[in-house]
Amino acid sequence: MSPFTVVLLLPDFLQDQGSDNYVAFVHAIDAKEAVKVATEEARRAHKCARKDLAHLVTFEGHPKIARFNFEI
Repeated sequence: MSPFTVVLLLPDFLQDQGSDNYVAFVHAIDAKEAVKVATEEARRAHKCARKDLAHLVTFEGHPKIARFNFEI
């Protein structure tokens, strides 16, 4: 299993919680599975349906993140 970083767009009704995206650091066999794992993680965390989340980008590895948008 390899590390992936997946960014998902949250639905409008969840964006009032301070962020419009969900970043997941997961381990998976490939990028496609990483998106599935991250989507399920976000779905459980935000109590929303899988169809409410939109995939934005997947990175190989876990890059060093200097700042998230909610840290402004």
